[in-house]
Amino acid sequence: HVAGLETSKLAEIVSFKPVIAKRYYHEYGAMRWFDVILTSVSDYKQTIETACKSTNAVGLFCILLPNGTTEEKQCETILKSKDKYDLPVFFSVAKNARLINEHLRELLALEWIQKSTLPGFVGDTIAQKIVEDRLNAVSDMLGIRLDDVIQGADWSNQGNRYENVPTSKLSSIASDVCEEKYKYSPKIKSELVNKNKPSASANMAMNKLLRLMVTNNGEKDLGITGLLKILLQDTALYVNKGNGGAYSLPKKDTDLYGLWKGTDEFLKTSFSKTAADVYAMWKAEPYGIKAGLHTILLLAYIMTKTKDIAVYRDGMYTPKLDDLVVDYLVKDAKRISLKFVKADDVSNNI
Repeated sequence: HVAGLETSKLAEIVSFKPVIAKRYYHEYGAMRWFDVILTSVSDYKQTIETACKSTNAVGLFCILLPNGTTEEKQCETILKSKDKYDLPVFFSVAKNARLINEHLRELLALEWIQKSTLPGFVGDTIAQKIVEDRLNAVSDMLGIRLDDVIQGADWSNQGNRYENVPTSKLSSIASDVCEEKYKYSPKIKSELVNKNKPSASANMAMNKLLRLMVTNNGEKDLGITGLLKILLQDTALYVNKGNGGAYSLPKKDTDLYGLWKGTDEFLKTSFSKTAADVYAMWKAEPYGIKAGLHTILLLAYIMTKTKDIAVYRDGMYTPKLDDLVVDYLVKDAKRISLKFVKADDVSNNI
């Protein structure tokens, strides 16, 4: 019987590569992927739940390995199921499951013999060599069978079928899911910062830009180059005008318009929200914004909406943004609060 522990043994033989959502990456600039997992039918739900909690992937390609006729029939039910999980899950049944199970049983038996103290085996170097050679051969055969599992496999998600899918097309499926799951994610093509953990050098460049966004507001190009063009000018959030420049709200036909509008509505749901609350909202669907972009986008949001957004530091109204506010946005976002207000309300605060 192929139990959960035994199925995990297969993971020692072959490690499936993540399926990168390549089209999505080229269009949005954010790296997202699906994990490929193999599970026995008996504990597939637990395997999926564990995988969902331990991965940064946006979804799973789950290969079911049935053991016997009963589990093969159970797979048919699973493929038609519309059960919900924490992540999107596409199911496939290993077409060569019976052969994999035969090799797996032999492998486990050989390992048991190898570790045993059977009379006549201990001390018999010839027998030990035969077992070791056969174990290596079976392991190699299993590796080949497992590599074939996803080649031209049939997949199912929420009752929808995808038949005879080439491995190369899995990336397209992953991209389709990402585009639906994060439909309001901004298109910012910067490998330096459009990630959850930018490098130290990228953070230094970002911190410099953040400060100049406040201190050099009104200057042409904010007085700098580099990240400015990708993050603020290509997105039309900062526009040069004559010898100077100014922040500009996203236009309705841009991907940032949905983010700005959604943030407006989020801030209106309570008296005030912390910057950390906004970051958490942006991280979730339908935005899925990487942590490396949080501070730059929030500061740009504030700068484009100075008549609508009141900023508080440790509960004190801050009429003019400065380096200290920027530091808090980066290092301690819970101490910065935002309130959606009317222009008259801002005057009253002053």
